Amino acid sequence: MVTSNMLQYWFMVLTDSGMFYQVFDISDRLEILHVPGHTKGSIAVYYSARQALFSGDFVYECGDGAALIDWLPTSSASDYVRSADMMAGWFSDHPDVTVYPGHFSRLSSNRAVQLLRQYMRSKDDACGRCCTHCMQRTTAVFFMCGCFRCCPC
Repeated sequence: MVTSNMLQYWFMVLTDSGMFYQVFDISDRLEILHVPGHTKGSIAVYYSARQALFSGDFVYECGDGAALIDWLPTSSASDYVRSADMMAGWFSDHPDVTVYPGHFSRLSSNRAVQLLRQYMRSKDDACGRCCTHCMQRTTAVFFMCGCFRCCPC
């Protein structure tokens, strides 16, 4: 039998000085946010007691939001734009959240919104949408062969 005071979750957090593991007591409520785009099942997890959003691959520091990865064969740019718009609104209700992405350093909510808005603007024109479509077709071949990124195949 598991009681609520026994529920804890470990998160690996990357900081400027390196990685560390942090225990969160999750007897408090976790909010699961469906943010399709990077993949159909992408989620972000909000832990209100710590004002922490674990965003996975949805939003991360990439220099410019246009570089958020929406060109995988399992990605959907139109879903990503809808999710980005929804989360930009969500952040306006949660301005003090720290975002812990699946890659790179943590983000402030302001920086996350800036990246999401840059992403949405990059998909406003036909060129942005066309680039995503072409990249999806190209990477699909690598996925079918079991290859991706810098593999030796």
